Amino acid sequence: MKVKGGFVFRDLRTTADTLMARAGVPDVYRRALLGHKQKGMDRHYVHPDFDKDLRAAMGKYTSWLDAELEGAREAKAVNG
Repeated sequence: MKVKGGFVFRDLRTTADTLMARAGVPDVYRRALLGHKQKGMDRHYVHPDFDKDLRAAMGKYTSWLDAELEGAREAKAVNG
């Protein structure tokens, strides 16, 4: 980021993590989807099933994101 307020790749991860948290995706699945290592006891007790759990977590996130985008479109249409 050589320009104040410029873009760095990490911004995409930060934004995705923030939005998934708002969508209610649990920490362990957010970390797995973003390629982060599991923290604490998660690594011992929680083992995401990539064929089921992570797909469900991503589905929850995309459904939430679609609803947010639709709400923004509707608000723009009403407000002009």
